Amino acid sequence: MLIVYALLAVIVKFIFLVAAAAGLFCLFALVKGDGGAFLGLAVTGAICAGSYFSARKLNALIKPVEEPGQKEPEPQSGVRRSVPFGIAFGLGTLVLLVIALPKLANLIRKSGEGSVKGNLGALKGALAVYYGENQGMYPVDDLASLTLNGKYMQNIPPAMFHPFHERTVLVHVGTKADDTGGWMYDNASTDVSFGSLWMNCTHTDDKGTRWNEY
Repeated sequence: MLIVYALLAVIVKFIFLVAAAAGLFCLFALVKGDGGAFLGLAVTGAICAGSYFSARKLNALIKPVEEPGQKEPEPQSGVRRSVPFGIAFGLGTLVLLVIALPKLANLIRKSGEGSVKGNLGALKGALAVYYGENQGMYPVDDLASLTLNGKYMQNIPPAMFHPFHERTVLVHVGTKADDTGGWMYDNASTDVSFGSLWMNCTHTDDKGTRWNEY
């Protein structure tokens, strides 16, 4: 039985590490302003708590053999009675992970989507301020003027459309999205869409909306 307990303890500890990493990701997204990440943080927190106490219970059941060939010591009555509870804790955590993992992956995806949508809003806000302070003119560059001396924003925020495109702050110049990632901005003053900004991705988000339609 010691081998069973030890194996369950290793599995539960691995679950704890995975849930903790996912929780940190959700926490980062929450700090960035994505309110939807709160549910993901709550789920990962519950998994971490369950796996932590499960690991402690299982470790208490493991009685290492002191010398080669020595028989496993008989557990004390209190420990013997806690054996089913230790197994139940470990298996319960595994079941919780199996059930929550698909939903957690979806929550993490939503967190990333909320972050990039927030970045789009920040860029459009900076463009609106620039427009108001420059006699109704938008930048005619690749938005580098927005970050000049940090007047409108410190840095161009990143765009990431996982798993379609890598995270990047690159601003493309054109009149429509070409699905190469990053941002797309129309800097030609003669264009009807002058000053328009799009997310340069034609794939769809979790709601089925194309990214370049935001």
